[in-house]
Amino acid sequence: MGIDYLLIILVILTGFFLILLDIALIPGGVVGAVGGIFIILTLIYSYKTQGRLFALNVSLTTLLTGAALGLLVWRFRLWSFLQHKEIENRETGYSAVPAYLDTLIGQEGKTLNTLRPSGSVRIGERKYDCIAQGGMIGARVKVQVVAISGAQLIVKSI
Repeated sequence: MGIDYLLIILVILTGFFLILLDIALIPGGVVGAVGGIFIILTLIYSYKTQGRLFALNVSLTTLLTGAALGLLVWRFRLWSFLQHKEIENRETGYSAVPAYLDTLIGQEGKTLNTLRPSGSVRIGERKYDCIAQGGMIGARVKVQVVAISGAQLIVKSI
């Protein structure tokens, strides 16, 4: 085997190593993309320097190696340690909506703009997104919070 053969094998293995490193340790895809570029450029190099038959053999070997590594990643679930396994709901303490919004039910404020049916309301010193209950409410109208929907307050005019 000449030095070109060893270089081709080494660069392809380096490309696969970078792809596996990206899957297992370094999120983002940049390292894996560099590994893929290494492999593609090496296949082109092998075609230009060693000929069509050698490049075809290298391509098939690379394809089979990639399939085998993909099967190993799938079989042993190498990405599983990156997955969040806890259930995120209110019972476990997770909420995408701030908990203090529930304390606003029953409080009064003024609309900052016309609610058609959504807009903004000021309660105390803070501004909140809101939805009008029962149609349009004009600007600077006194409203009361009757419910919470997601991160928006449901208000009615008083």
